[in-house]
Amino acid sequence: MTSPLDNTLGLGAEVWRVLDKCHRLRNQGEYERSLSTVGSKAGVSRARVQQIEQSDNIEIATLVRVAAACGYQVGISLEPLSPGMRAFSTVLRGATR
Repeated sequence: MTSPLDNTLGLGAEVWRVLDKCHRLRNQGEYERSLSTVGSKAGVSRARVQQIEQSDNIEIATLVRVAAACGYQVGISLEPLSPGMRAFSTVLRGATR
């Protein structure tokens, strides 16, 4: 099966496979460096940042540090389940390490 790029550039499938592999390796390297940068700013390891990305359970203090390292702040809103109660929201701030 040929793609429009095959026809335009005249490159075979084997060349596209090599280019795709190089592209994936470059992206992986950039991803790893960004994890290290965020981890350094947040005071956690690159591996911990990767775990946080894949986790459904994270300590709030760690979330605040990682968010700050990425240029964000964490906001929490409590919405009432019963009428007559008021909503509450706040922004959590913490120092990065």
